Amino acid sequence: MKAQNAMSEKEFLNMIIEYAEAMGWRGYHHYDSRKQTAGSAGFPDLVLAKEFVLFVEVKLDKGKVSRRQQEWHDALRQAGFTVMVWRPAMWLLITDILQMK
Repeated sequence: MKAQNAMSEKEFLNMIIEYAEAMGWRGYHHYDSRKQTAGSAGFPDLVLAKEFVLFVEVKLDKGKVSRRQQEWHDALRQAGFTVMVWRPAMWLLITDILQMK
């Protein structure tokens, strides 16, 4: 893995997608929700599905979740979905989660 401070959010996202696919997950990356319909601003970066659905917000270690992102996270959790914010410092935890059956 690249040094955490040298990695971009896009590179980190691509690492997650590659690893998830290798572990059998199906993934959908919502490229930029701000450029979609008005209500989609803040939608999580990545949706992963295997035996359950996981919504993932990708942030660098110092990145902050915006108000609109938090609103989406809260709505999805209220609907019974799992929503996580993943950061490079969490890589070992991320790989553990993605290895689950």
